[in-house]
Amino acid sequence: MPPITREEFQKGRRKLPLESTILQYLTANSGHAFTAQEIGRAVGLFKGINLIEDALATGQLNSALRGLLADRTVSAKTVSGRLYYAAA
Repeated sequence: MPPITREEFQKGRRKLPLESTILQYLTANSGHAFTAQEIGRAVGLFKGINLIEDALATGQLNSALRGLLADRTVSAKTVSGRLYYAAA
């Protein structure tokens, strides 16, 4: 892999398309916090047709949420035993 430019370095990690979609959804609904399942349904990740596809989508969703949490663009908090996410 070739070296990156200083500009790319300054920008840091590039967001994956799913991360951008999730962040747009959470930002547009900034007055609320959502569980991972609610986010997955809202962004069209969970189809409810095929259990295997939904299981793979869960992995993608969790990975995207971890990336957003690491970037501090999304925050998470446990309320009444459920983990909720909101735009930071």
